[in-house]
Amino acid sequence: MAKKDENKENFKDIDNSDKADENLEKQEKDDYKIPEKPKKQAFWFFILLIFILGVVISVPFIIDNFINKFEFANLDFQKIKQGEITFYFASIPVVDSTGNIIDEYRINFRNDPRDIEKIQLSPRIKKEGLKFLKENTVYISLDPSMNPCEDNSVAMFTLGNFLNDSGLAVKSSFTNKSFAEESRFPYKTCRDSSRNTVIIIKSSNETFINQERTNCYEIIYKDCEIQQAVERFILEVIEDYMNSLDQNES
Repeated sequence: MAKKDENKENFKDIDNSDKADENLEKQEKDDYKIPEKPKKQAFWFFILLIFILGVVISVPFIIDNFINKFEFANLDFQKIKQGEITFYFASIPVVDSTGNIIDEYRINFRNDPRDIEKIQLSPRIKKEGLKFLKENTVYISLDPSMNPCEDNSVAMFTLGNFLNDSGLAVKSSFTNKSFAEESRFPYKTCRDSSRNTVIIIKSSNETFINQERTNCYEIIYKDCEIQQAVERFILEVIEDYMNSLDQNES
């Protein structure tokens, strides 16, 4: 009988030992278990990290494809920055005599076309557009007394280069006869516009594009808004061209 009791005690000890092992294992698991609160913090940190990465990736895409891109004058413009200078460029379709697109011409503005369009045009230009005598030389005639500005040379290059690329022969001239003779440049005013297209550049108290007479235009600028005025003139040429393409398609 004593032996039987002893066996019972032995089984009891084994049973208690197994429970002790289970408790120890459970305790070890609990020791390695991440507390609930830090677990939630880690989850929200992960969500925040994904959100920040999404913003970092999507913001440049949105800026490049939506904020810095816009449609104007039936053209897709894009705003880009090169160094300290901001440009607005677009590709203009070049068509042949049958209306088929054979190439494209890239135009760069230094000013937002949506802003420079606010520069006023004379009623005649609004009605008739800008026209050129393509067979003869186009004269860009400068008023020697116009405001000397830092952008004067850039503006003259911009206008001359655009007209040359448009297939026109371009020469510089002056509106003052004695100054022209001294400088050995042609003397051209609106009185010469029966044979040649004359574009006069001069400064005044407003920025304005005027048509003095047939084939004679005045690009007038106040202060030093010469680049804006020249680009407004070019923009009107482009708008007329794009409108003519639309009319041909219809």
